[in-house]
Amino acid sequence: MMVGEMGGCAVFSCPPGLLPFIIGVFEESELTDVAVPGVPTFGAQPPSSVADLGVRTVIDYFGLFCENNKLMASIYPRGIAIGFSLVGADGSLNGKKAPATSMLW
Repeated sequence: MMVGEMGGCAVFSCPPGLLPFIIGVFEESELTDVAVPGVPTFGAQPPSSVADLGVRTVIDYFGLFCENNKLMASIYPRGIAIGFSLVGADGSLNGKKAPATSMLW
């Protein structure tokens, strides 16, 4: 895993052959219209395959940027999981920013 810095935020590079998955929070996000009471986090769905990720970086795939020393996501190509529900797989959440608190692969 590679760790870099972008505007004061730590940014991770996904190891080759693995797929990135982001955990985000609704607090301080623009995703409150799809939030479920009592569920503070969501999972930004990973690419369906390495080919789906293509040559894009994790930063490009999820539209990551740093704002006020917080890593924010703004693109959710395959939607977000809230509990057991998938929301925004149609791209309707793209452009709405949310704090990305964890990155897994």
